[in-house]
Amino acid sequence: MKKKNFLCPTCKVMLRIGDYVVLVAKKKDDNDKAGILLLSPEIGNYKIIKHEDFELKDGEHISFHCPACLKSLSSDSVKNDLAKLLMFDEENNAFEISFSEIAGKHSTYKVSIEDDDTELFGDDYAEYASYFNL
Repeated sequence: MKKKNFLCPTCKVMLRIGDYVVLVAKKKDDNDKAGILLLSPEIGNYKIIKHEDFELKDGEHISFHCPACLKSLSSDSVKNDLAKLLMFDEENNAFEISFSEIAGKHSTYKVSIEDDDTELFGDDYAEYASYFNL
């Protein structure tokens, strides 16, 4: 069975390894202290795996970066509080996946590149819904 692929919007490197999406995270308010995060490829699943010494506190702004090209994944169009990845589903349909860069905020937006159809995920999705004309 084919699985979803997640790609960096800049360099197009594949970010999914096994059951995880691999990203670099930098804490904006802590001298850019950085760590590797493993995220679930299941949209709406907000569990992460990280080093135990890389603490994330609710409300803290986390800047996500591609582990290959190190470019920021921050979305320029949405207040710089959302990161963006490309996703191709099992049928090779293309989507932009935007998700909160604020620790503890559960908001994800799946936007079809083909028809602009948007799906919302997470308890905090309403916070940025207006940026997606919803």
